[in-house]
Amino acid sequence: MINLVQKEGIMTGHEFNQFRPNEFVTRAQFATVADRWSDHMGKDITTPYTDISHHWAMSSIQAMYDLGWMSGFNDNTFRPNENMTRAQAVKVLNQMFDRPLISNVLKSKWTDIPNSH
Repeated sequence: MINLVQKEGIMTGHEFNQFRPNEFVTRAQFATVADRWSDHMGKDITTPYTDISHHWAMSSIQAMYDLGWMSGFNDNTFRPNENMTRAQAVKVLNQMFDRPLISNVLKSKWTDIPNSH
């Protein structure tokens, strides 16, 4: 699978021919992967984020905003260098693959996730 996403240009890895599978993924990195998957075509989009103007992933973050796949925080930041949480990643993946919300789940089977999550 790693070779496939590399061949398709979705993930490029790091310098020295390393993939680093045990490292965390930042919000900027995840936005870039999702943007490459979407083939969004690099539109210049204005976002409310105050912390991306000179960031290397700015165009991918703009694409995520335009597509509605990722959102920022209440203080108008995107926090591109923060690590993605599992919940954030699942939200983006559900958006990418048009997976609807499951509204008939009454009780979460996970003890650390409230039913309102």
